[in-house]
Amino acid sequence: MFCDYCGKQNDESARFCSTCGKTLIKQPKPDPIACANCGKENEAWVKYCVQCGQELVKEPPLPDFVICSHCGKQNETSARFCAQCGQNLIKSPEPTPSRSINIAPVQYAGFWRRVLAILIDTILINVVTGNFVWTTDMEISDSSGLFSLAVAWLYFALLESSTKQATLGKMVIGIVVTDERFHRISFARASGRFFGKFVSLLIIGIGFIMAAFTQRKQALHDMLADTLVVQK
Repeated sequence: MFCDYCGKQNDESARFCSTCGKTLIKQPKPDPIACANCGKENEAWVKYCVQCGQELVKEPPLPDFVICSHCGKQNETSARFCAQCGQNLIKSPEPTPSRSINIAPVQYAGFWRRVLAILIDTILINVVTGNFVWTTDMEISDSSGLFSLAVAWLYFALLESSTKQATLGKMVIGIVVTDERFHRISFARASGRFFGKFVSLLIIGIGFIMAAFTQRKQALHDMLADTLVVQK
């Protein structure tokens, strides 16, 4: 038996090397290798079949121990922790890299975009009702009745709470109405936003002009309803 450390040949019955004193590890006799061509079993150290001369393909033996990556100690394959340093021998699965999502910065709708959208909506509502529900200065005309008011309310509330999140005028301009988390608003919130415009009118239309100066381009009725108007 040869010593794995110094190479000294020792007796088969020896437990320790006579030269270096290292423990001699007796390796079990390897299994014979069957020839894939003729089926002849050959010794493990033979490279070619002794019967047909076919080259023998040797499968690499599986290690019967686990080496600790921290201290180099050989441990049993069933061990979970190193017997010498206590290092965890079980490799944790590599975390799956998360997909990066590119989120475009939010662009709030400017004052003049909103003015153009409301002008388009005013024309469309006038065509439906046959009279001027909204004039260019955002005031309700004297000729509009409850029917005209109901049409305007349903027009704004239904469309702004729909999956489009915008009236026809806003769709043309490319802006939508959202809540403060940029989500679709409900019909009730859209209704509150519509009737909040009357509050904006009470202060000589300043509530509408606030959209030109506030940080998130919010008019007074947007602040009351906790809504935003952003570009698509």
